[in-house]
Order: sequence, then C-alpha cells, then structure tokens
Amino acid sequence: MVSYYGGEYLVNFERYAQVLSQNFNVRIYLDGTRAETHGDNSIHLPNIKNISESELDCLYGILLHEIGHVKYSHLSNLELKKIKGRDHFSIWNGIEDARIENKLIAKLEGANDIFERMYGGQLRTVFKKIAGMDNSDDTDQWYLFCAHVHDYLLKTKRQNFNIDLYSAKVKEELLELFNKAKPMIDAQKITKAADSLSLASKLFKNFGPKRPEFTKEFSGVIGDMERCRRGLQEMLDAYKNNPELAELKRQKKELQSKRKRLEKEAEKTYNVKSSKEAVDGLGFAKDMLKYLEYMKSINDIKAESQKLKQEASEKLSQIEAIKQEMSAETV
Repeated sequence: MVSYYGGEYLVNFERYAQVLSQNFNVRIYLDGTRAETHGDNSIHLPNIKNISESELDCLYGILLHEIGHVKYSHLSNLELKKIKGRDHFSIWNGIEDARIENKLIAKLEGANDIFERMYGGQLRTVFKKIAGMDNSDDTDQWYLFCAHVHDYLLKTKRQNFNIDLYSAKVKEELLELFNKAKPMIDAQKITKAADSLSLASKLFKNFGPKRPEFTKEFSGVIGDMERCRRGLQEMLDAYKNNPELAELKRQKKELQSKRKRLEKEAEKTYNVKSSKEAVDGLGFAKDMLKYLEYMKSINDIKAESQKLKQEASEKLSQIEAIKQEMSAETV
C-alpha cells in the first residue's frame, strides 16, 4: 500500500506524460475526483489516499488516456459550441475516448494491455473509492449507453468491459437501444475529433434522453428571486427614507409635548373645558387622524412586503428541489 503518491510519483507522472505527448509543457495535478484535461497542457488526476499498487497502475493508464486527449483531441471554438449540454458531451466523450485510445494502441506497444487492465476492473475500483461511482442497474441508462458505445469502438483484444455487470433486464434494454444505433455508428468513419462530434450529434439527436430543461427553469426561478429581492429592498428604502413619515413623527413628538403641557395646565386650573378648547385649537385631533391614516398605509406596505417574502421563500424551495433533482441525475 502506498500512503502517498505525490513527490517522486508526481515527477514520474510528468516525465511520462511529457515524453509520450512530446510536449514538455504538460503539467500534472493530483487534485481531482476524476481524470480530466483542461485544454491548457494540464492533466488533473484523482487524489487517492492509501493507494494500492493496482490503483497506482490504473493511474498510469488514466494518465496515458489523458495524454491521448492532449495529443489528439482538438476541436475549434465553433465546434465546441455545438455541444448541447451534459448528455451531448457524454456521448461525444465516449466516442472520442475510444478514438484517441485506438491511436495510442496503434502507436505504443503495451497500450492495449494497459487499457484492458484499466477497463477490466481497475477503473471501477478507483472511481468507486474516490467518488462512490460504479456502473450498476441504477446508473443512468444514457451513461451506460455512452460507455457501451466506447467499449464497442475500442479496438482492444477484449471488448464489452461493462455490459456483463448489469442485470438481464438492464442488459436487454441497453442492447435494444444500442442495436438501433449500431448502423449509424458503423457508417461513421472516425479519424479526428470532429468526426467523433459528428457521430455524437447524430446519436444524441436520435437516441438522446429528453430531460426537463432544469437549467432554464432554474434560471427563471433565480430571476424571480432577484425581482422579489429588489421589490423588498425598494419598499424598505421607501419606508425608511420617506420624508412625510419623518415629518409626521416630528409632529407627533411636538403634539405630545404640547398635550403634556396642556394637561399640566388643566390640572393646575381645573378648567377641563378650556383645556379641551386649547387642544382643538392646535388641530391636535386632525393631525393625529392624518398620522393614523399614514400608519395604515405603512401597514399596507408591510403586508405587501410579507407577501413578497413568502413568494421569495417559495422560490427558494423550488431552487432546492431543482438542485436535488440535478444532483440525483448527476449521481
């Protein structure tokens, strides 16, 4: 068991990648939960703790695969824009993986054995260990289809690495879909990344899953949330900064002061009638009525704010539900 595979292993990985890719700008990063290249001469490999010798051997296979992407997978920006979402990318990636691996098998002695060991079990062990990923009956059928297309196109001595792992029912459904797509796959000549994209687009158009447009719905909910937030903020600002409210507060304070003074005078003189006439003369009742009417309008604003807050809460619940559905699909 290797407890740490940075240091000398990282150096060995980079030398291995640089020599095989004939590109000495390639850099290796042991920071991922999956293997990927970012189009900038960087290769990110899974970060595995307490790695076994078999898993380390698998990482060299993964690295060889990613070198193939660095060396052979090249799409223009215009071509990249044609990839319509995760499902479209998955089928292109499956086809392109097989294409670049076939080129490596043709050029490098031993590549066939490396890929057979990797797809024959090592890869499942590694990704189950680091991300809980494992092809099984509850795996998304489109993902299984993409994996089977890859296995079909891969020109190793052994094929069909994954399909025998599934139950008879899942296997039957998968083969039914694949057999419909097979004539289209066999008719496509695949020599470059653009050919992989061409075939992927045809398969995605004819057989791809019809999923709800969660991204569009999610964006709509986010937009509604932002409108609610702005509305609440505008009402709050108006409530705090309204000059009429400030003036009424000032008048109330002044009138309360005058009332206290008059009450004291009334107590001294015991002249209740005179005190009442003095209050009426100041327009106290009229001003207080105006103040109460304004406070009613403030309460109306508070009620509207509460309504908007409730709408915002409902939108947040929708977002959480959408996130959970998206997360379930990804798994």
